[in-house]
Amino acid sequence: MKNRDVFSLALALLAERGDEVENGDYVERAGYLISAFCTEVLAVNRRVAETLGASYPSEVPVYLSLDDPFPLCECLSAAAGAYLAAMLVLEEDAELSDKLFMRYCDMIATLSAGLPMQSEPIVNKYGV
Repeated sequence: MKNRDVFSLALALLAERGDEVENGDYVERAGYLISAFCTEVLAVNRRVAETLGASYPSEVPVYLSLDDPFPLCECLSAAAGAYLAAMLVLEEDAELSDKLFMRYCDMIATLSAGLPMQSEPIVNKYGV
């Protein structure tokens, strides 16, 4: 899966055509916004990758080309599309942006809730 596939999903959610001439502004911003999404969900991606026994990136560059492979687990691509769509229309249609952002949040919450529990050490903050 490529970042361009995430961009196409975002355009579909916005009922836009994939013409790069018409959507030049969207194309220009998409690489930065996909990177922002990846940075936001790195911890979730780590847990998913560990569950699947896959490798995962520890950091993401500031800009991801649309022709680069999507750097996270493919199960996060739908949430990436919703996030990207929300951010692309933030200035022009705040209500639609809010709905798409809530969809992204719901997708991440649902995915996170379905992951197996992880055991972590307890820190003694009371000195007892």
